[in-house]
Parts: sequence; C-alpha cells; structure tokens
Amino acid sequence: MKNFLAWIKNSITTLFRKGFRFLFRAFFRLFWILFRTSAFVIGAVILTLVLVGLATYWIAGERIERSAWQQQERIGLRLGSKDRHDAKLRRFDIDEKGYLKFNLNQISAHWAAPAPFIPFLEKRGSISRITLLETLEHAAQDDNIKALAVVSSNNATARLGTAGIEDLRKAIEAFRAQGKMAWIYTTDMGGIGAGSGLRSYYLATSFDSISIAPSGSLGFGGIRIEVPFFRNALDKMQITPEFEAREAYKGFPQQWSNSTISEEVEENLKGMADGVARQWSKEVERTRRLDSETVARALASPYINAAAAQLRGLVDRIAYSHEFWDAFQNTLKTSAKQQDDQKTDNATDNATDKATIARTASNAIPLLAYASYHRLGQFLEDEKQGKRTAKKEPRAEETAKDESKQEDEQPAEEMNPDTATEESESEVAEEEPAPSMKKDGSKMARVALLNWRGQIVRELPQGEWEEGQTISARRATRLLRRLAKDEEFDAVVLYIDSPGGDYVASDLIYHEMMRLRQKKPVAVVMGDVAASGGYFIAMAGERVFAQPLTVTGSIGVFAGKVATRDFWQRWGIDWSVVQSGGESTMHSLIDSYTEDDLTALAEALDAIYADFTEKVASARNLDSSRIQALAGGRIWLGEQAVANELADAIGGFTEAKEWIAQRLQRPQESILFLPYPRESWAFRLRRVLKHAVSQQAHTSFEKTLGRTLGRTFGGILGDPLPFDAQRTFVRPVAPLFSRHVHGLGVLSAPHILLMP
Repeated sequence: MKNFLAWIKNSITTLFRKGFRFLFRAFFRLFWILFRTSAFVIGAVILTLVLVGLATYWIAGERIERSAWQQQERIGLRLGSKDRHDAKLRRFDIDEKGYLKFNLNQISAHWAAPAPFIPFLEKRGSISRITLLETLEHAAQDDNIKALAVVSSNNATARLGTAGIEDLRKAIEAFRAQGKMAWIYTTDMGGIGAGSGLRSYYLATSFDSISIAPSGSLGFGGIRIEVPFFRNALDKMQITPEFEAREAYKGFPQQWSNSTISEEVEENLKGMADGVARQWSKEVERTRRLDSETVARALASPYINAAAAQLRGLVDRIAYSHEFWDAFQNTLKTSAKQQDDQKTDNATDNATDKATIARTASNAIPLLAYASYHRLGQFLEDEKQGKRTAKKEPRAEETAKDESKQEDEQPAEEMNPDTATEESESEVAEEEPAPSMKKDGSKMARVALLNWRGQIVRELPQGEWEEGQTISARRATRLLRRLAKDEEFDAVVLYIDSPGGDYVASDLIYHEMMRLRQKKPVAVVMGDVAASGGYFIAMAGERVFAQPLTVTGSIGVFAGKVATRDFWQRWGIDWSVVQSGGESTMHSLIDSYTEDDLTALAEALDAIYADFTEKVASARNLDSSRIQALAGGRIWLGEQAVANELADAIGGFTEAKEWIAQRLQRPQESILFLPYPRESWAFRLRRVLKHAVSQQAHTSFEKTLGRTLGRTFGGILGDPLPFDAQRTFVRPVAPLFSRHVHGLGVLSAPHILLMP
C-alpha cells in the first residue's frame, strides 16, 4: 500500500513536472513565433515605408518641394536664424521692405543650374549665375527692395569669368537705374601677394560705392599674356615636334615647333591685350567718372594701397567689415528718410515712417532666400497656368471630331472651290500664327538652357568623368535630337565656353544645331572663349551673342605629333616595328612622318579648312573673300567679332532673354529658363561619389608625374623644378607621355584639333 501511494505521488509529480515543462515550452515557442512574426511584419512595414518614401521622393521630389513651398507661402514666408549672437543681423522678412545681402562666394560654378527650393536647410547655399541675374532683374522692379550690399573677393570673380562679370555688371547697373543703392565691400583687389585685381575692380566699378579694408590694396600691372615655348626643351630631350596648321595665325602648334613667338601670333595676342585694356579703361572712366590719365596710371600700377586708392578716386571708403555695414545702414536710413519726408504731413505719419525706415535699414534679406522665393513664384505660376490650359484645351480626338462634324454640316455653297480658295488662303496668311507661336500664349514659355564648357571630343572614354570640362559629341547630339522632339520647351539658349577640339565632333554638333533651328528658336551666348571648334558650334545659332571681351574666331585647323625615337635611344630603349599592308608612320608614336604621310596630312588639313570656312560663310551669310580675311587662325574679341559679322550682337543672358521673348512674342515675365537636361538624384549622387574617388587618384598621379618630370628635367636642364613649377609644367607636357588625353590620342593618332 505504501508503495502504491508512493507510485501515485511520483506519477502526479512527474505529470505536473512534464505538463508544466510542456506548457512552458509551448508558451515560449508560441511567444517566440509571435514575436518573430510581429518583428518581421513590423520590419517589413518599416522597410516598405522607407522604400516607398524613397521612391516617391525619387520620382516626385520636385513636386514635394513645390508643395512644401506652397504651404510656406500660405502662412507667410518668415525665415530667420536661431543664432542669438547674430540674430539682429540675420533676422529678415521678405514681405517687408529691406535690402538684399549677398556674398559673391555663394555663386556656383554652374551657369544654368536651378536655384535651391529650400536654401535655409543648408548652412552654405549657392546660386547659379543665371538665377542671380534673374533675381536682380526681379529685385529692381520690387518696391520692397531698397538696396543691395555685396561682399566680394578675388576668388569669386575668378570663378565668374569675364563673361559672367559682364552680365553681372549690366544687372547691377539696371538695378541702380531704378534709383536703388548698390554697395560693394572687399578686403583687397589685387596687389602684392594677391595677384591681379583687374576682374574684381572691373566688377566693383558697376556699384555706387566701393569700400576696401584699411590693410587692403589694388594691383593691376597692365594686361599681360605669357605663352611658353617648348622647342628648346624638346631639342634637349631629342624629341621632334611635327605639326601642320592652316594658317599662320594658328598659334598652338607653334608652342611646340618654335622657340619664340611668330609675328602673326604676336599680332593676335597683342590685339587681345590692347582690346582688354581698352575695354577696361573705357568702363572704369565711365562708371567712376575719372579722366583717362588717372585710369591709365592705375592700370599700369602693380600696387596701390587703400589710402592712395581713395585719394585717386578709385574707391570711396576705407573701412572694416562692421564699419561698412554701419555706414551702409545709416546711408539707407538717410536715403529712405529723405524720400518719405516729401510724402508725410503730420506727426503720426512721421512716427510711423521712422519705425518703417528703421525696419527697412535692419531687414537684411539674404539674396539666396529671395532668389528661391522668386523662383518658386515662377514654378508655381507655370504649374498653375499649365493646369488651367490643360482644362481649357480639348483632347485631340474631340477636336478632330468637331472639325469633321463642322465640315459635314457646312453648306455646299461655302465649299465651292471657285469662290473659297482665294479667301481661305488669305485668311490662313493673316490668322495662322508663326511656327514658334502655335502654343498657348497665356502659358509661361519654357526655354531650355544648355551649358557646354571645355574641350570638344567625339566621345568620353568609358569610366572617365569629365563633366563640365569636356563637350562630348555623342552626348551633345543625343541631347539636341531629344530636345528637338520635346514639346515642353519653346526655345533653346546655348551657353558655350570652349577653346575648340576635335573637328569631327564639332561638325556633328553643328549639324544637329542646324536641324534644331528648324523647329525652335536657338540663341547662342558665347562665354569667355568660343574659339575654333567652340565657334564652329556657336555659329549654328539663329542669334549669336558675344560679350565685349569674349575670345572668338580662330577659324583654322592644325594636326601633328611628336617623334620620340631619339629620346628613347638616349635612355637605352630600342623599339622594334613589325608592319604589314603599308609603310605609313602616320600613327606612329616613334618615327617621323614620311613624305606620303605629309602629303596626306596636308590634303586633310586643306579639306577641313575649306569645309570650316564654307560653313562659316553659309551660317553667317558672308562671301568667301570676306571669310579668308577673317579666318587663318585670327583671334577676335567680342566687339570685333560683331563688327566683322561673326556674331550678331554684344550681350549675354539678358539680351538672349529679350530676343527669345521677342521671337516668341511673349512678355519677358513669362519666360521660364530651365537647365537641360535636369539631373536626376542618382546622377547627382554618382557625380559626387566619382569626384570624391577620382580626385585623390588624380592628385596622386599628378604628384607622381610632377616628381618624375622634375627629376628628368632637372637632369637635362641643370637644376630641379620646384613643385609649383612642376605642377604648372605638367599640364602642357603630360600629353606627350600619354596615349590618351581627354579622349584624344595625341601620339597614337594625329587627330584634327580646332584650338586657338
């Protein structure tokens, strides 16, 4: 009995223990399954939301930004800084009167990039040149904007370039023409250790007042053009340059084949230097109201201290930064008070006006935010008018049905061909709009902006990133063909800044430009340089604009290579050659041209030169004798190019906008400029990553090549080159030691180049 009770006890204990263990395990497993499932579901939901968000922003990022700005516009755009120490200076209100504040270092390298939609999210924003000009044009007509204050530097003006400075000068003068103040402040404009201040001062003279730091200086030293000639160095290395050019004014090959400058090239460069000095002096005399002797003495001076500059009338004020802003705000208060005193009659109005004047003088509106606010208005107006037009316009099918129905219902007597033919033709001639005017006149006119800079090549090598430094014919022709079919854009403006490049590439782009002209108005704005191949492309524009100092022309061609067999033998390196199917050395890296090669090269250059000049004559409507006098490699500045009918007018973006508006018969306010093509987010990310990766590799290669050439030239020339000299010397010499440079096989094939 006792054993039976013990067995029952043990059985119950075992049952409870196993049952509890079973229940615990079951509960734990159920809990773990539920936890794992819920975690998986939650994770999947979060991941899905993230992917959907990224995809939405990827596809409709611009619309999201526009809607965000719409909300900001509804509640009133009031932006400011949370920095307590600088809150007094940084707080602003776009809805109230104030002045624009801008630092030239905020200008981006892009000529035609859109303004940022939400600039205050970035600590350091930037603005493109064309958006800056549009903003100043809008601010000149805005009664709330009373003045403009700009901080400048030598680096910023160098990034703008000569053409960019000319455009900005015109915008500043147009702003001042509305009776508004425009002041500029800079620490220095050239001098000892700061380089030449020609560009900085040239821009500064378009302002009412120029202020400079007490320790700053001005320094110009005239217009100086320095050209290296490598023939003697190549002779010491036993390298033989072999170049042919059409014609004598084509200067680039002479850098390799000559030991000194020729009379024709010197004439070219002297004309450029004289033209720059003449334009600079003329504008400084006009804007600063100085006599020619004072300006000529200043141009020749390499160093003028701040006190002497003020004494000569070159600057208006010597001040540190805080003193400049105090003087600017006090002058703005005084100017506003003088204007309001003429309008007020009683004490209440005087008290109100004093408060308004005080707010105006302290309301410093960053130009970057004002630009985005103005740019937003353009986009919203375009979108609003687009929706309105879409609602009004019937579908194509309905329109076709209505037209066929009207024709069917039309009385027979009206369809009599004997009586209706002449009337219908006259009605069409009077009522049908021009091809460029068939679009709805109420909608904003979209103009595609193409920004092409750098050397012209046929195609970029696979994996090489040269965006903004080269013009690829493959990519350019594809864009032009796509743009010709893109009905979203009504016109095209091409900004080109190029010294030239490959003949075939230039001709392909020229051909597509001429085709595009048949479908849309095309204006070309030439930048700092549009010479040779750059001019080849530019002359295809329906209207060609050049700035007064734009370097253009150089209608000519050259080709060649260097023979390096003696160089290699000097270092004990022998080359063996195995050849079949001919004995030509045309593409040899080692041997000189044969007589047959030289004959073939001359024939090629003659054919290309004849084709180039014939197309210039056709595009510019000039006779052949006139072209021969303008070609031959001669270089012309913008004013000379217009006088010689190589360009249509002096101007830049503003003049191109006026022509487009006139061509489309639209008001200038309805012209909306958009960069083409618009960069995708993936493209931007790829560009940033490639730049980050390739920059270090490029720097390492350049340092290595610099040290190698330094040692080599040090042994040959007798003394080593310093690093700066190596770095400067590497750029023109490196192509001689490389098979491929920017897609051109300098040694492997004598590509036809179109360069100054």
